[in-house]
Amino acid sequence: MQRRVLFLVAAVLLAACGPESQETPAELAATVADEAAYAEARQAMIEDTIIARGVDDEAVLDAMFAVPRHAFVLPEYLDQAYADHPLPIGYGQTISQPYIVALMTEAIAPEPDDVVLEIGTGSGYQAAVLAEIVSHVYTIEIVGALAEQAETRLQSLGYDNITVGTRTAITAGRNSRRSTPSSSPRRRTTSRRRSWRSWPTGAG
Repeated sequence: MQRRVLFLVAAVLLAACGPESQETPAELAATVADEAAYAEARQAMIEDTIIARGVDDEAVLDAMFAVPRHAFVLPEYLDQAYADHPLPIGYGQTISQPYIVALMTEAIAPEPDDVVLEIGTGSGYQAAVLAEIVSHVYTIEIVGALAEQAETRLQSLGYDNITVGTRTAITAGRNSRRSTPSSSPRRRTTSRRRSWRSWPTGAG
């Protein structure tokens, strides 16, 4: 993964040097240093808490490396962004621990042509991981404020293959399901809130 770390740093540097950049050289250096540190933390997270516990699907591991988890946590928890435990995101909800996200993603065996429905958007982290693998993710969040935050966050990160909806989207999806062509891509469903209870105590 070392080459991917270097590529990420180079990408950040090029983006920051663009015509609209307002950063001073010192700020730019700090940004690059921060992103390099996050990339190293992400690599360690994958090796120490995901691969070490049996997740070995290459597409899933690549997705976990590609998604910057620190972009999905509250500022006060940035120092724990790559720790293997849930973190509060407000409204009584949490961002799931990285291992559980990887395990759940591997469990549904996503493929590039898949369309996935996620129940419980939360921060949008699981949706982003899925979007790195499948063609499109539809994700529904019952807490309107979280849905808005997740949508804004995902758009800022460039995820144009994720559609965020609230409770009203459930009815719309139910009404349109009858007319879905049989030739459409296979569909998968993942539920963060419903599934975590099924993991053994001590899974994370």
